[in-house]
Amino acid sequence: MNEDTKRYFAAANSRRGFVSFFEEVFFDAAIELRYVIKGGPGTGKSSFMKRVALFAEGKGMDVEYYYCSSDTNSLDGIVIDGRIAIFDGTAPHSYDTVLPGACDEIINLGAFWDAEALGRAANELRILGEKKRRAYADAYGYLRAAGELGDTLDGVISTCINKQKLKSAAERQLAKLNLKKNSNGRTYTRQIDAFGTLGSMHFDTLGRKASNKYCIDDYYGTAYVYMQELYELARRNGVDVLVSWDTVDTRKPKEIYFCDTGDYFAIYNPKNISNGHISQINMKRFIDVQALSNVRYAYRAAKQAYDALLSLALDSLAKAGKIHGDIEKIYVLAMDFDSLGEYCRSFCERIK
Repeated sequence: MNEDTKRYFAAANSRRGFVSFFEEVFFDAAIELRYVIKGGPGTGKSSFMKRVALFAEGKGMDVEYYYCSSDTNSLDGIVIDGRIAIFDGTAPHSYDTVLPGACDEIINLGAFWDAEALGRAANELRILGEKKRRAYADAYGYLRAAGELGDTLDGVISTCINKQKLKSAAERQLAKLNLKKNSNGRTYTRQIDAFGTLGSMHFDTLGRKASNKYCIDDYYGTAYVYMQELYELARRNGVDVLVSWDTVDTRKPKEIYFCDTGDYFAIYNPKNISNGHISQINMKRFIDVQALSNVRYAYRAAKQAYDALLSLALDSLAKAGKIHGDIEKIYVLAMDFDSLGEYCRSFCERIK
């Protein structure tokens, strides 16, 4: 995988629980062929897709990699040349074929496992599955609480923002980009942040491809207001944008990439603005200093509680990841990976 590889996430662990972007990514109108992979954890779904992706790249085809928002080392799916989608169709993102045989096909990795061996481990799998479910429930509970506290923080700080001044600044900024406006502008979700079992993860795909980068200083958590205004302006003007959403609250845009010009806006994060020239957007100029002084203590205390809830969520996700690893070990021992490898080689020949 080279530095130009397009890497995204196909879902998010958020305040609303598991949020899937599968419908938008893998069921886009441009997709001509869909392969839905069925199989348990550790059965080789991600490895299968990685092998197919490397084969396609070897033929000069373009590949987008969509990683799992929980196990961020594993793939949820790939899209080849914008028209062939191969993705995991098992829980929590259960999908079946829409037009079986015509456009869609099931890839059943269950054909390569020893059902009797798995049957003997059924009770252990059941116990591990329940523990994993509980760990995820705890994580989502903490994220839900963080989201509700985040709403309170937003309400506290919104009283300090000169929204008309901010709106005018966003309008001027958009006008400088010289965008092509039309009535058919689209928003494409290209998630590059995730809370997973290995911690918080960020891909630099959008920032790396940008021609111009703009960093919004997140002064007292106010940057999302500017990003939201910029996003709404883009929608109203019919501009095509790629958007990555805030992980906790997937209603808030965190990164916006303008497809027409390559302009990229992001809330400050050393990971996503480290390369190239960066234009700074200072949120302090939209803040009423006196109003802020009246809520500063309450905001800081609530922000500490918010960060603590995120830490607890990540601890629970890490616990879920460990249990998932124990489940994978059972399935790995029951798999015939040699036969699966032969099937993968023959499948690759169908990719054209």
